[in-house]
Amino acid sequence: MILHVWSILCTRSVIDSSTNNISLIDVLEQLNVNMPQSVSGSEPVVPINYEFVSYWIRGDVNATPRGRARLILMAANREQIGNPSEYDVDLSNFVRLRTKVQLSGFPI
Repeated sequence: MILHVWSILCTRSVIDSSTNNISLIDVLEQLNVNMPQSVSGSEPVVPINYEFVSYWIRGDVNATPRGRARLILMAANREQIGNPSEYDVDLSNFVRLRTKVQLSGFPI
């Protein structure tokens, strides 16, 4: 079984090659956006590049689990925004794993 430990949004992450430690740069706690009363055209998007970083571990250290994760952005009213992103979580060779999904634009 794969266990999700944590996930976080940040503008950038850096993994040190000698220690394998990760630095999360500019963690996104909130976005403040000034919007005009009416926005014509398609769904408005904040022009920002960011990463969704997750940390996964094996539930059983003797197992070699593989799976898929799905990232879905939800509005405050619980409606899905945009399309989900799916990616592999493969712990067959590692006891722990970090995944990074790089995203561009934040729909509002």
